[in-house]
Amino acid sequence: GKLKAGKPLIARVWYPYDIFTDSTSTTLASHSIPYDSGFSWTTIAGALTCNPSSYSQQLGGADSTSVIDVGESDLEVAAKILPSTSGTASAYQMGFISRYIDANNYLQITVNRATNVIDVSANIAGTFGSIGTISYTWGSGTSKILACKFHGKSVMIFIDDVYLGSIDVTSAGDAIHAGTKFGIFINASATDAKVYSFGGLRPLFKGKIKDLTPRPSKGM
Repeated sequence: GKLKAGKPLIARVWYPYDIFTDSTSTTLASHSIPYDSGFSWTTIAGALTCNPSSYSQQLGGADSTSVIDVGESDLEVAAKILPSTSGTASAYQMGFISRYIDANNYLQITVNRATNVIDVSANIAGTFGSIGTISYTWGSGTSKILACKFHGKSVMIFIDDVYLGSIDVTSAGDAIHAGTKFGIFINASATDAKVYSFGGLRPLFKGKIKDLTPRPSKGM
């Protein structure tokens, strides 16, 4: 097989990870993350809710944001999401809130179907604006895995494991770059938008395989 001593290996683990399985209308703040009990959701605005069919959505008609304090600022976050099919204006948008400090300081990654881009923005001391965009046409009614890898002062964007590009976020400032809270947002009119999973992907090991015990049989 391809797994051999001496070959390079990168191992990662989802931690935390949530699929939002809970009773209808249970808010994320009242929901226990099933796989990682040491983490919890905090509601920033509105009310994102769970569903027995394993997804999160907002039902209250208000811009809704929830975050988890993951304890570090450099990591990869990913979610399987289904954007709204009811409209493409800002009221129908969704995405990630990242490196959140408070209501006036954070990064935001938005699936913008109106202009067919992934928009990386920053709220810096209460002033919100776009830092950069990456072109991508997200088909209506299609769920995909959006992933963002935060490293230092750059954000790498992936969709369904395909690398789209990187945005320099230096201008957001050191205070935001130290933020350790990451989460999701769904705007007020996107009541049909869904998030099927969300997690932080952390590195476990990077290096070369020293030995395999037991060794795989020939042909495996």
